[in-house]
Amino acid sequence: MGNKTALVGLWVAIGFIGALAVYFYYATPKASAKLPAPQPSVNQPAAVTATPATALSPVPSPLPTPKTRPVLPARPSQPSVIISETTPVTSTIAADKLAVKIAEWEKKYPRLFTAHPELKELLSNPLWYEWGKLRQILIEELQNGSLEIYIYFMGVGSISYDTPIHTALSENKAILINDLSGFLSHPAPEMRRGSLVVLELIAAKEMIPIAINLLSDSDTGVCKAAISYLGAVGAQEARYKIAECLTDDAHHEVRGAAIYALGLLGAKESIPKLICSLSDEQGYILATTIRSLGELDAKEAIPQIRNSLNDSDKEVRLATILTLARLGDKESIPYTVTMLSDTDFEQCLVALNALRALNAKEAIPDIRKLLDSPNRMIREAAQELIQDIEPK
Repeated sequence: MGNKTALVGLWVAIGFIGALAVYFYYATPKASAKLPAPQPSVNQPAAVTATPATALSPVPSPLPTPKTRPVLPARPSQPSVIISETTPVTSTIAADKLAVKIAEWEKKYPRLFTAHPELKELLSNPLWYEWGKLRQILIEELQNGSLEIYIYFMGVGSISYDTPIHTALSENKAILINDLSGFLSHPAPEMRRGSLVVLELIAAKEMIPIAINLLSDSDTGVCKAAISYLGAVGAQEARYKIAECLTDDAHHEVRGAAIYALGLLGAKESIPKLICSLSDEQGYILATTIRSLGELDAKEAIPQIRNSLNDSDKEVRLATILTLARLGDKESIPYTVTMLSDTDFEQCLVALNALRALNAKEAIPDIRKLLDSPNRMIREAAQELIQDIEPK
């Protein structure tokens, strides 16, 4: 009995001691454990001795302030009509490429760089230059009659030196209209003509009324440029005025420009006049007339157009077979097949295109002969056409 009592007392004491140990373990704060410093290896330099870790604080430390990128200035937009002295314009050309370009310009326009010594410095910075000062020089050149210099540097000197001229000029559309509008009445015909050419490039419809008045200009080049401009910008209000230029006493260049413009404008009322032009002796006038009749879908002109199938001028013949195909003239297929010669690459491809437009299945045997042509492009074009029109 005594032994049992002693054993129970021992187990009670052990339990009490264990409970007391658990209480003190959770009741007292724990210190952060120290990690052993890494030992340097043979091939690695010893690490810098770290500062001993401090005890953990019950209050968490604030997060570090994130780093922010510096705000860059906005890239300047293209200048408006009113440009200040310091309005910068960017250019994407590299410095070395720019130096080569400037040397070319100096050689091309020696008088310009001699008259304006500051021009080279204005253009020398590959990223920035004084646009206002450069434009002042260009305006001065324009007023002195140097339209070529003005246009050239407005095109390549204000955007990117690698940008196509018409794209670059379009970026400066408002400026060009402002600068050139007054020169449409300039006493020098080359200034009037050149201004119209540029306005056509940038599709400036604002000048349509003035251009219509220039259709009666005494200078042939100005009249031709006015017609070309009106056709390109889609000036429907000018159709009848342009048709009046199709007179026998009009210069052939003016007639050619008028015929082309009437096709662009879809002037179906001019078809009778265009049919009369099919008797013109000028080859390019005849070819332009045929193409414009095709643009106007003038099926009533098919019999007259067929008369040009045997014309001595190659351009007239090519224009004829393409236009007849466009108008759906199946009777032109036999003649078109005779043009399937691999000795004339251009003529052969035009004939294949015409046969495609006509869906000329009856021409497949003749087209197959081109599969043995030494010209790879002709072989491929013939094979593709056969696959498209051959009955499945």
